[in-house]
Amino acid sequence: MTAGLRRVAPDSGLEEAVEILERDGALIVEDLADAGTLKALWDDLGPALDARDYSGDWYNGTRTRRVSSIFARTNRLTPVVTHPLFLGAARRIMQQPVHVWIGRSRTALVPTVQISGTQAIQIHHGQGKQPLHRDDALHLRRHPGPTSRVQLMLAMSDFTADNGGTLMIPGSHHWDDERPPRAEEAFPTEMRAGSGLIWLGGVYHGAAPTPRTPRVRA
Repeated sequence: MTAGLRRVAPDSGLEEAVEILERDGALIVEDLADAGTLKALWDDLGPALDARDYSGDWYNGTRTRRVSSIFARTNRLTPVVTHPLFLGAARRIMQQPVHVWIGRSRTALVPTVQISGTQAIQIHHGQGKQPLHRDDALHLRRHPGPTSRVQLMLAMSDFTADNGGTLMIPGSHHWDDERPPRAEEAFPTEMRAGSGLIWLGGVYHGAAPTPRTPRVRA
């Protein structure tokens, strides 16, 4: 079991998932995708990953392959990204009404949600540790504050502490912007292929190093 990260079943209640995400910033949904979906994803995305060069820079990984525009390459992700624990949590957390004045009328505006980016990421033997970071830094967010990203990482292979299982710092979305992340605060994500990691954009995370195993992680 991954220390610091809660696990839920795919048929767990949305209220439980939202409570965990708001408190810890991350959770693992076991068996989010079945074996048939995983095989189809490998059939669709595997050739593109095999043909891609390593990213070649310190941040994206000198032993890491990345393929973007996933929905242009496969139609098998729709049931994954519309799963009630992911889409439902994203709506519950981000679609909070914001009250504004329009003239003399006080009006509630509710944000919409959309998929803003997709990638298949494959980490190979010898990849170093990725720096711990927050993905919502792209939005120039101040912390703590409203959540602007709810994210999903589907394990297409087993995630372990030795093969680059993503390092997470539970609860770090509550930190202010002056507190730096420390490596000893991070836990590796360990989950079976087909499981999903859901986390908020303000949580510090990064790919773990892979010096001890020849197996790739995707």
